[in-house]
Amino acid sequence: MLNKMPARGQRGLSLVELMIGIAVALFILASASVMMAGQLNENRQLLLETRVDQELRAAAQVITRDLRNAGFSQEAAKQVNYLGAGRNAFATRLEVGTETEPTEQVNLAVADDDVSAVRDYGVVLDNEATGYKLQDQVIRVKVGDAWQPLTDPHTVRVTRFTLWATDSTVSLADTCATACTGADCPRQLIRTLHLDLAAQARHDPRVTRGFTSQVRLRNDAVLGSCPA
Repeated sequence: MLNKMPARGQRGLSLVELMIGIAVALFILASASVMMAGQLNENRQLLLETRVDQELRAAAQVITRDLRNAGFSQEAAKQVNYLGAGRNAFATRLEVGTETEPTEQVNLAVADDDVSAVRDYGVVLDNEATGYKLQDQVIRVKVGDAWQPLTDPHTVRVTRFTLWATDSTVSLADTCATACTGADCPRQLIRTLHLDLAAQARHDPRVTRGFTSQVRLRNDAVLGSCPA
């Protein structure tokens, strides 16, 4: 007679093993959640930094273009021919602070002259004036009689907007036919404007960016004259 082997029941996980498995799974899940949250936070911060940086650079590009054009002159070439006449061909208007006293507003204008229109040639008219200023943490540009926002107040808060000008000269005494010494000798005036910007993300003040720029005005003026 054959002996039957006792039936073996299927064993499952014990309560301790089940608790250990759940704990390990929860630990892995928590680690993954922390890692994902960190990546999402880094991506959010990077996005905010990019927006602030792009906003500042776009504003600086517009301002820099107008500042550089503030040295424009249609008669710049005549500076060479009028060294002894004291002629200033710069039909512009530029009001900005100094290095020791920078301003948060700049007023400027460029005469959009037509050589055929003698009536306003070399004269800056009111409709040719513009400007930039910091108001309520927004950089504003003057359009006509109104100040329009240049930076997006829903994206950034501009915390610093300062401008100042510095001048330097280069002697042109060597260009004179006869020796020239003294303060009346011809010299080239080099005008440089400095722009300093800083802003923070509107939705996260911890995200801050800064931007500086130097603008050399075009058409350097020639001062003084060679001795007769």
